[in-house]
Amino acid sequence: AKMYLTGDLGRFDSESNLEFLGRADGQVKLRGFRIELSEIESVMMQYQDVLVAACTVREDMKDIQQLVGYVIARNGKVDVSGLRSHLQDRLPAFMVPSLIEIIKEIPRLPSGKLDRASLPAPQARYDKLQSAKLPRNDTERHIANVWQALFQPQVVSIDDNFFLDLGGHSLLAARMVSELRKDARFAQISIGDVYEYPTIESLAPVFDVMSSHPQQLHQIKSKTIPEDILPSKLEQNLVKIIQVASLYHVFGFRAVEWMTPYLVFFFLLAHNYSILGAITWSAISAIAVFPLLLAIAIASKWLILGRIRPGRYPLWGRYHLRWWFVQTLVSSLPLDYLAGTPLLPFIYRLFGAKIGKDVYLGTNNIASFDLTTIGNGTSIDDDASLLGYIVEDGTLILGQVSIGSRCYVGSRSVLRENTVMEDRARLEDLSLLPRGFCIHQGESWAGSPARCTSYSKDIPAPPELGKIHRVAISIIYGTLALLFPLLLLVTVLPGVVFLVSINPVTQPFLYIPSVMAVGGSFVVFLASEVLLIKWLVVGRVRAGKYPVHGSYYIRNWIVEQLLAFSLDLIAPLHATLYLAPWYRLLGAKIGRNVELSTAS
Repeated sequence: AKMYLTGDLGRFDSESNLEFLGRADGQVKLRGFRIELSEIESVMMQYQDVLVAACTVREDMKDIQQLVGYVIARNGKVDVSGLRSHLQDRLPAFMVPSLIEIIKEIPRLPSGKLDRASLPAPQARYDKLQSAKLPRNDTERHIANVWQALFQPQVVSIDDNFFLDLGGHSLLAARMVSELRKDARFAQISIGDVYEYPTIESLAPVFDVMSSHPQQLHQIKSKTIPEDILPSKLEQNLVKIIQVASLYHVFGFRAVEWMTPYLVFFFLLAHNYSILGAITWSAISAIAVFPLLLAIAIASKWLILGRIRPGRYPLWGRYHLRWWFVQTLVSSLPLDYLAGTPLLPFIYRLFGAKIGKDVYLGTNNIASFDLTTIGNGTSIDDDASLLGYIVEDGTLILGQVSIGSRCYVGSRSVLRENTVMEDRARLEDLSLLPRGFCIHQGESWAGSPARCTSYSKDIPAPPELGKIHRVAISIIYGTLALLFPLLLLVTVLPGVVFLVSINPVTQPFLYIPSVMAVGGSFVVFLASEVLLIKWLVVGRVRAGKYPVHGSYYIRNWIVEQLLAFSLDLIAPLHATLYLAPWYRLLGAKIGRNVELSTAS
């Protein structure tokens, strides 16, 4: 067991148990900050109108803790706004009380010490009611109602600053945004808006403008499916049984990639092939597996699901079952390793997606293939989501995702179903384009939900690749993708060949520890292979701009895929003491006592 110096009071009882007695001081923890209440009280008492002050943390609303200050007036009256300004000038924001209450007496314990637990609940300040500016329209009124519920019993004025006047903080802002989004008028509000427009009178006009200039194409109005077309209980249970049975096919489909080389090797050994011959055919089978699985997945999509059409389909219905099976099958393919290559757009075209020339596709998060359109020269960055579907209210909703030419979609951004990006439009990193919205030509949007942040008329066109160049690059990537399984096979084969040389029947005491040693050797061989190829193929990485699909890009892509393989296959190595030394060997500059998990 470990003991830490925390500033708490404690004692050992007669049975040597440690008994916790509470803090030795007035320190509390609020939203991750340690706060000394006596420091706040001292600053409050420096204000000319304050005779005595006290502070405590209250939770009058569920899951929302607030710092409340209590004062006794020196001459019967305290200028609360002046006191708040006094505190804001001398204390960090997290130490300024959200509420300041004027009371007549400070409760105390029999010992004479302050009794914080007996401090009264905050009361409404009716003196502010006379000076408060009331909402002037429906938008302000709706925002004010939400704020009033959060800051009760305070009286909210439309010119009150959410943070400075009302004592709001990030958790309250998040709750307020969540409440406002329940109204369609405020579907685009983000926490950033609250910081940019911290008063009701500044925030409301933003949404009045949005309402008068809607960007929405068309919302799917009906929220539920009529009862008469919902599948019956019998049909739903039948679908679930079929899904369970289908999982055996899906798991088998995924296992083929790894089991085929292994089975081929031992099958040929059992039929008197030499070890070299068995290894050769095992390697050939490893190369052939991915094209075979890809062909099966493409055929399954067209035979089982056909062309995907936009619409609403009941969950656990026949269409949903076919959709689920095809999506599960496709997700079993290792397409993420082809991200950033010309092969991925080509494969998605085979599934039905309409993708133009010279498209950079850094994500495999595409599901509604036939409903996805991407124009020439567009760049879709890593982990962007263009799924084109959502399951909502017992319904599978499928919609189009249309992206024009020379567009940009940032890393980990999301385009919901029924969205459009016109030519030369941009959606910045970590942004969400809500359902039914359109980014017009040349606009740049950012945020979650996204909104227009800038406009550019002149966006340089990417250099077009000639047909021969395009074919040559595709052949290079295709060859590398087929050879990647061999790099993994090389790390496994030494251990397998060694185990084959041991007879488990006659040498059981040698075979059992050898199996464990072979598992460890795979980790060592794979890590060593990544190191060797990194330094031979890429060398030392230097900052700069490099053309996509140029020599350096392709070499760097090889190393990135090997690192991704290592993350998948030797995941237990990550978040251990061994990861930092390994990254240092790869060239990263990492100091002492650094803890790493899954850095890439």
